[in-house]
Amino acid sequence: MFLLGCDVKIQEETSIAIQPERIRVTNDPWPKHDAAWSPDGHRIAFVSDRVRTDLVKFSLTDRREVGKLGDVLDQISGRAALSFDGQQLAYFSFTRRDRKIFLYNFQNKTEKALLLGHGGAIEPAWSRDGQWLAYSALDTVFRQSSIWIIQANGEGGRRITSPAEMSAHAPTWSPDGARLAFHAMKPRFVPNEDIWIAAVAGGELRQLTSNSASESYPAWSPDGANIAFLWRRGDTTGFSIIPALGGKEKKLVSMFEYADAPSWSPDGSKIAFRVSAGVGIYSFADENVVRFFTSPFYYPLWLPDGNTIIVTKTFSFNQLAVAELSSGQIQFPITEPAFFGEREPAWFPDNTTIAFTKAEIGQLAIWTLSLATGESRQVVTNMPGESTFQNTFQNPAISPDGTMLACDNGSNIFLVSTNSGERRKLAVDLNEPLSQPAWSPDNKQLACRTPYGLRIFAIEADKLVPEVIIPGTFHYPAWSVIHPLLGSHLAVQGNNGIYILSPEEPEPRLVVPGGSQPSWAPDGTKLAYIYQNEIYISTVLLPLQ
Repeated sequence: MFLLGCDVKIQEETSIAIQPERIRVTNDPWPKHDAAWSPDGHRIAFVSDRVRTDLVKFSLTDRREVGKLGDVLDQISGRAALSFDGQQLAYFSFTRRDRKIFLYNFQNKTEKALLLGHGGAIEPAWSRDGQWLAYSALDTVFRQSSIWIIQANGEGGRRITSPAEMSAHAPTWSPDGARLAFHAMKPRFVPNEDIWIAAVAGGELRQLTSNSASESYPAWSPDGANIAFLWRRGDTTGFSIIPALGGKEKKLVSMFEYADAPSWSPDGSKIAFRVSAGVGIYSFADENVVRFFTSPFYYPLWLPDGNTIIVTKTFSFNQLAVAELSSGQIQFPITEPAFFGEREPAWFPDNTTIAFTKAEIGQLAIWTLSLATGESRQVVTNMPGESTFQNTFQNPAISPDGTMLACDNGSNIFLVSTNSGERRKLAVDLNEPLSQPAWSPDNKQLACRTPYGLRIFAIEADKLVPEVIIPGTFHYPAWSVIHPLLGSHLAVQGNNGIYILSPEEPEPRLVVPGGSQPSWAPDGTKLAYIYQNEIYISTVLLPLQ
């Protein structure tokens, strides 16, 4: 029998049945990892990889950022639409499993999805009175897009163009709300797109452009007289305007770079558009383009003052979340947004405090968070004169009695007093890196990952004493409590799933195929783990009657 060092008394196992059923805990499009079961069994903390889109205000007078209109906890895909009162944002996101239009209210920070009755909805556009939205949606039969409109309250949806006749995209409303401009390809085998206009009331169609270039993304001028659009011919792109009633096209800009989505200023004197490295502003007064070379900004939208534009800026991050097992509710986020990320939650015995790794500039640090008060603080104190590598701490593990925190810096194991914050490195007579410590249920042993397998150490003063090595490629060891009938087990992530190591059987036993990052339930019979980016629970040990 192994895993029996340092006075740990593990009872002999009874017969067990393995039941790897999967009970799903989470269900959303965001990837998850690092599940950690609370000691009382009521909650699971985990890390959710998210995307946030900031709507940044950019001053045209002094060419600098001047704040934010707000932010959306999502990745805005393509062109979003700001209502003319500036209170609501309509957008589509590829990160959502259901392709709908979402409305975000900046005043009360609430979001709702428009129930469209069909999928594939993108490219929303507000009517000037804020009562209607137009969008394009893919028809599943014809595999072409058509233009739809719907009231902002989700009622009165109807189709404007037929997918049997053309594939239509990027609608924009005339100022009086009577017409929609859009770009379309008709018939299917003609590769060029043209600008079309449809009457909202009757759906009558009128083709506005017809030449060898592809024209797209129409934008109606504030006075309703002209329509600006993007054109592409070979490697050249540019912008033109054309009278809304038809007539001669006037070219405004020609360039050899990516460009997209023109947007008129409120007074009609300028047009903003996206370019490869920021935003360009065309002025009708001097017929010049002013470029704002900044970090990647997309799809400029004008504020009513005419001197400020809104641009979207998206970044990825990960944050802690908590799943309530009784209600299925997800509490997110439980910390302030961290631009460099959070991971590896570990519960204290009080069920209200979580230790976690926080990525900061140049280092990783261990922090704690109180769910009761929301207070967070760094608990692993950096020593003066230490290198950045030495100041990198990760993989926190809380001792069962809550007095010590074990962690690593990718090579060595450290113990930190949860009361005083005193940190000490545990010496070991091994020339191999140690990481991912896991406590035995009696506080006297640590299991650690090495490049050669899983090692079990006894803790004696300030030293790790090797006791057992289990060869193999293992990650994320987790040690269960001592079950009165089943004893105690280690769960590990292997090459093709989660294994448990039994005191009676030296060979690791596969219990959850495809699972990763195991965490034991307090009763020692179930595991929480990650499977296909979601958190699941499986009963893996069950005494036979």
